[in-house]
Amino acid sequence: LNKNSKKLYRTFYNKNLSSLILYLIKKFNYNYFLDGNVKECNVYSDYLNFLFFTKGHALSNFSFKEIKINKFVNFTFNEWKHNKSIILQDIQNKLKNKLIVRSSSSMEDNLHFSNAGKYLSIPNISNTKNNLSKSIKKVFNTYDNLNLDDFIIVQDMQLNYHSSGVIFSRDIENSSPYYVINQIEKKHGDTSSVTSGISSKEKKTIILKSSKIIPSNFLKLVKFLKYVENITGIKNLDCEFAMTKKETVIFQIRPLVLNKVIPDKKIFKKINNENKLLKN
Repeated sequence: LNKNSKKLYRTFYNKNLSSLILYLIKKFNYNYFLDGNVKECNVYSDYLNFLFFTKGHALSNFSFKEIKINKFVNFTFNEWKHNKSIILQDIQNKLKNKLIVRSSSSMEDNLHFSNAGKYLSIPNISNTKNNLSKSIKKVFNTYDNLNLDDFIIVQDMQLNYHSSGVIFSRDIENSSPYYVINQIEKKHGDTSSVTSGISSKEKKTIILKSSKIIPSNFLKLVKFLKYVENITGIKNLDCEFAMTKKETVIFQIRPLVLNKVIPDKKIFKKINNENKLLKN
């Protein structure tokens, strides 16, 4: 690598990280990525599984200066069993007065299936040891076949926002290359109202991914998804968010599991052909 550093720089300077990772995996038998945890990567999907391992890992791995991710503490069931008092003290020292205890199981979401909303999350918890202990126990107890390596995150609760929702980087019905944003005002519900489909008050916005015109209120959100796409090479993403007057807050980012993904080039070719027919 040292010998060929200049050549590698020229080759990958204008490309995304996923291109370099793919090159390294083909070049060497074993690769390691270090970010708090060590993961052996023999194929490209190992790298992606590392980035999206759990809800908490994804939030840590995709920090982006134009969006906000509320502070959180991430820990396993094994750590909770053996270091409960240390974890509780850490939460009290680092986080605010109102918290949310969130499920973060590796069995919730991955590259091949989604169990969105399967496990419990408990919002509006006071930052006291008693309340936290009860809530953490409740969330862990909802996990199927709970094992020592299962995670939970405790996070600052987002109290002030005017709307929240979900953005997909593909149309979930036909995998077309559109950003599809389902958004609801705070007075009508929250992201769970959107993801569960129980709300009739949500507003839908659809943006062609190749469009240069992005509504200003969604600009940071779209930039964030493009950033994750460039890092991972994954073009189908699912992201939960909230908006304040000044900030875009991200609650979750994960792969969007689709039955079939049609290549963008094929879809854009069809769109261009249809536009030509309309003009004629």
